[in-house]
Amino acid sequence: MSLDLMLHVAHDSSIAPPQRAEGLRRRGENAVYPLTSILIAPTRRAELRAERESQRANDLYTQLRNELQTALLNDPQSMVSTPGFKPVQMTAVDVFFDDFAGTGSDERQHALVRLLADAAKGEDVQLRAAAFIADIAQRHAEFHYGDALLLEEF
Repeated sequence: MSLDLMLHVAHDSSIAPPQRAEGLRRRGENAVYPLTSILIAPTRRAELRAERESQRANDLYTQLRNELQTALLNDPQSMVSTPGFKPVQMTAVDVFFDDFAGTGSDERQHALVRLLADAAKGEDVQLRAAAFIADIAQRHAEFHYGDALLLEEF
């Protein structure tokens, strides 16, 4: 007698043993388990694990992005997480300048100089500056969140 059939029979004591119980569930049919909290299909268990990991990755990504963005806006000398580097914390200003060493850094440097020049001319550059900082924080989070996930596992 299969486990799911035994559980079904044990759950419903009004069913007579083997003859009627076998008629309720034929091979290949989906069974209704009375103890659904402990009998989760392995594929569903894998899906739930992937959802948890995905949610945790999203949370870490958001945390890293917000941490740098807040630090750059409030106190550039404050420490932020850098799990992908040997010193797992750096000042926000160091992360800011480190961003100019990567791919596409010439474009970002030119955008920063244009932003500073426009600010010096008296133009309202608040939205552009906020977008610039948000872009740096986003790249920082994209670079480090995978390493942050790995560090959490140990």
